[in-house]
Amino acid sequence: MHPLSNDERVTCESMLSQEPSSRVLVMPTHHINELGDLMGFRFTCNRFATGNCLPVVRTMFHGHTLVECHGADEALIMRLMSEPAENRERMRAFLEKVERECVPATLDCVPENASTVTTHGTVQATGLLTVDSQHWTPELPERIGIYHAYIRGFNRDIRTHRLFIVCSGGMARASDTFCNMAIDVGKSWSAQVRLPYPSILQVDTHTNTD
Repeated sequence: MHPLSNDERVTCESMLSQEPSSRVLVMPTHHINELGDLMGFRFTCNRFATGNCLPVVRTMFHGHTLVECHGADEALIMRLMSEPAENRERMRAFLEKVERECVPATLDCVPENASTVTTHGTVQATGLLTVDSQHWTPELPERIGIYHAYIRGFNRDIRTHRLFIVCSGGMARASDTFCNMAIDVGKSWSAQVRLPYPSILQVDTHTNTD
């Protein structure tokens, strides 16, 4: 693993100084991204610690997707890989279409599940919904590209050409809203609190491995 830069070391020290029980495990992928945020670490703390010690950043829920393109024979794959300029134009047209039709997701899209408080003071869900409350469509990805691989398939003796689409990004508006909310709430919540967005945040242990 490459050593921490000065900015990374200062950031880790700042996270650890917020809460005595906090621990930071730095991953081999650690780096400072283009927004100035430390990426590639795991943060843990006592569940009763105040929520303002959690290192919530605006891109912490973004990720990467790798999808294999099925149905393309090897001749087509090789032809596509020999046309980088045309591929860029196709991707540019696709991204323009995504941008035109984009309906960004917000926290209002989270299903409104009914819940009750039990006699022991715990919140218990009484009606779980799987349908989002509002319509939304994917936002413009940060990066998109084509990846070609020459790998072995099920028959280990034969290599074949494979084509993948790689996409990086996330729901920027929802992530931005959540980050602002976490900052506004500050010390008024604890690390064990399950906010009304379980699919968005697991606050007991935050892992950032980008």
